[in-house]
Amino acid sequence: MIAGWSDLDDAKARETFGGGLHPELEEEIDAFTDDVRFWIRTWTFYQKGHLLYSGGINDQPLRWLEAMELIAGVVGRVQQDRFEKEQRKLQRSGPPRLDAVGMSGMKRTRVV
Repeated sequence: MIAGWSDLDDAKARETFGGGLHPELEEEIDAFTDDVRFWIRTWTFYQKGHLLYSGGINDQPLRWLEAMELIAGVVGRVQQDRFEKEQRKLQRSGPPRLDAVGMSGMKRTRVV
């Protein structure tokens, strides 16, 4: 899986690393074969609503649709794992601390 792709702000990454990708991310991407990169690129177009052939979903090859579903399943599992990891991290650290700032006679109190 392409770890970190969704976590990066592409413009900021390119600015930070002189127009390229984050070095660790670039190493992960380089480890993929051309075929894997092709399917991931194809899946990103599919996610945006582009199909392989003109027409509707019934006009697409079954194997292609299966490949898109397979990739979507892997991406979904990775996202779910990351979400659960973040939730466990938040549970361990406890709720965020809120401080009330202001004088007792004020009509508004700012919470920071």
